[in-house]
Amino acid sequence: MRKLRPRAGVSPVVATIILIAIFIAVVSAALGFTQTELTSYYAQSDLNQAQSFASNLAQAVNSVAFTFGRSLSIGYGFKYATIAYIPNVLVYTITVTAADNTYTFQIYTGILLVAISAHFYSLGQNYEQTIYPQKYTRLVSLGGAGSYSLAYSKEYFTSGQPYIYTVIAPIPLAINNTITLQAGSTQKTQYVTKIYLAQLVPGNQQEQPPQSCTQITPPKIGVVTYNVTTGYISTQGAGYASCTIANVESITVSASSASQLYPTSFFIFPSLQETIHPPSQGGEWQLQLYVGSVELGGG
Repeated sequence: MRKLRPRAGVSPVVATIILIAIFIAVVSAALGFTQTELTSYYAQSDLNQAQSFASNLAQAVNSVAFTFGRSLSIGYGFKYATIAYIPNVLVYTITVTAADNTYTFQIYTGILLVAISAHFYSLGQNYEQTIYPQKYTRLVSLGGAGSYSLAYSKEYFTSGQPYIYTVIAPIPLAINNTITLQAGSTQKTQYVTKIYLAQLVPGNQQEQPPQSCTQITPPKIGVVTYNVTTGYISTQGAGYASCTIANVESITVSASSASQLYPTSFFIFPSLQETIHPPSQGGEWQLQLYVGSVELGGG
């Protein structure tokens, strides 16, 4: 009868080493997954805070614009996001055809943006969302429910890198008024369209308020970065310039970009051009254009 040889087994020491290696690999994978999830969670939290911050800041711009000296501050706190002021990104061109001439105004303005790398958190390349005002369907905001500023979020590639940007940018606001003039027994109706356009400028660079609404030279100001983690942005109304044109026949407002880094596709305007028509054909039409600075500070 043949004896069976005992098979060689794995020693307890080797088995223990194998189990430890497997355990370390599993734990490392779990930790890596947890870290990725945690990073994504913080970045998503940053986006939510950025959108709340942008909505509040846009409303602060509405409150202080064209009111000299009035100021409001909005706080923020981020983990991964960065916040910066970018100068001279937007150019608004207002072309006015009047009975005697054609007038062109070019107004430059900067924007404030909060950027979050899409490597941390992504909503897809087609993601964009209007934050404030809730309804923004025309390039020129209209009426008492209109706004001097637009806040929105958009995922966009800049220099080959994807980011989710939350942006605060000035937009034109138009308000129509009707004035009835009485001279003896004769009544005359005059329609007045007031267009307001705020310019975001950094307060620490001592940029002078606009001296004329016909000035077409972009302000000589630079990029401003703010505290990365926590801080506040202050808004303060500065001076403004105004122009009046009588016997207006048509008004055209267009938006364009003066930056290769942030072209027109970076913005979410409903259109890049809008023609404003007279409220009625039965009276004289007048344009009053107001261009005012809103100074941004930070700490």
